[in-house]
This record gives sequence, structure tokens and C-alpha cells, in this order.
Amino acid sequence: IGTLYAAMIHEKLIGEFDYEKDVSRLDFSRVRKWLGERIHKYTNTLPPGELMKKALGKELSADAFLRYLEDKYVH
Repeated sequence: IGTLYAAMIHEKLIGEFDYEKDVSRLDFSRVRKWLGERIHKYTNTLPPGELMKKALGKELSADAFLRYLEDKYVH
């Protein structure tokens, strides 16, 4: 389940941030801020399913993980 959540978070982050500007330059400050505001802030107050729905706007799904696998192994 953690892998599915990680894939969903990763996909959301890729959509929110400019990879070349932030991640490839090893500047994770915006990513850390986003995680802090949307995930870490609620880790002890919400169950995982509710937390992901609040942070990502959707429930647990394998879709993001399957897209990751397809991009990695098919393309």
C-alpha cells in the first residue's frame, strides 16, 4: 500500500513542480514545503486513506503505480 501511495505522491509532485528547475538542481525546498503542508502536518491526525484524499484529492488507486511501471519498463 505504501508503494501505491508513494507513486500517487510522486505523480502529484511531478505535476506541481518544474523538475529541471527544482529537482535536477537538488533544490528540494519547494517539495519539502509541499510535503510538510499537505502530508507531514496531518500524519498523526488522519488515517492514511483520509490523508491521501485530503492531500491529493483522490482515494488510493494503483493507476499512478501502473503508469510508473509502464514508463519504466515499456518505454
